[in-house]
Amino acid sequence: MNPELPLRRVAIIGVGLVGGSFALALRKAHPDVFLAGSDADAKALAFAKANHVIDQALEHASEAAADADLVVIATPLVALPAVFGAIATTLSDAALVIDVASTKESVVAAARAHLGAALSRFVPCHPIAGSEQSGVAAARADLFDERPVVITPLDETAPPALRLVRALWMSLGAVCHEMAPGAHDRLYAYLSHAPHLLAFGWMALAARTPRLAESFELSGSGFRDFTRIAASSAALWADIVIDNRAAIAELLEQHVEGVTALREALLAGDRAHLLAVFGEASRLRRSLP
Repeated sequence: MNPELPLRRVAIIGVGLVGGSFALALRKAHPDVFLAGSDADAKALAFAKANHVIDQALEHASEAAADADLVVIATPLVALPAVFGAIATTLSDAALVIDVASTKESVVAAARAHLGAALSRFVPCHPIAGSEQSGVAAARADLFDERPVVITPLDETAPPALRLVRALWMSLGAVCHEMAPGAHDRLYAYLSHAPHLLAFGWMALAARTPRLAESFELSGSGFRDFTRIAASSAALWADIVIDNRAAIAELLEQHVEGVTALREALLAGDRAHLLAVFGEASRLRRSLP
């Protein structure tokens, strides 16, 4: 056991892609840790146990959280309030709790409503390390290697809990960043949530266009790169975008204005406008690391 990370038993609530990858990464970095898992999907839970993602499969989150030093909640977003309520009565007095949800303000509100005395030991997290794949079968130990993890501590979060969670993510290869929950949700509306919504919408347009889907074999990398994230879980992303709808709707309004201007320039043959927009976009995109 790492003396700086006194983890003996860790509970993974939700053993999908991120929860399963967290378990595998933790097993690799801290091989002495015992991993208990819980998931509403009995088949996923059985797969995780059979493939040594976890050491123990338990039906209820409250059972998995009992006597754990760390509880990692990696369930779908809509399940978090119920999970907080279920584990609040079984958590030990020193247990840390983290989540890995893609939005933070609603998660913080649910934690405040349900965690009680454990709130000071709750540290909201968002690892930026997903995939268009889903499920525990896609989990891998290197998912967080050199990937950012955004930590959004509450005013109530105890400094020792924050330090331990930061050290834990670093031990799994992640690069930690901190910001307020609201700032996180506004930023990721732009960086992730709105792009997913637009990619889904573009593929839905193709699905409604006769014979277009039959021509996908003729597509190049541009189409495939642009639409890759539309292969993500529909249920997962519907919940995410609804949860962060105010920030996303504001961005979409700005986007619609920009697309309308592009349409008008296109119809008018206004090459100067198109060059200005394309050039600005190209310069910014090429500046990304």
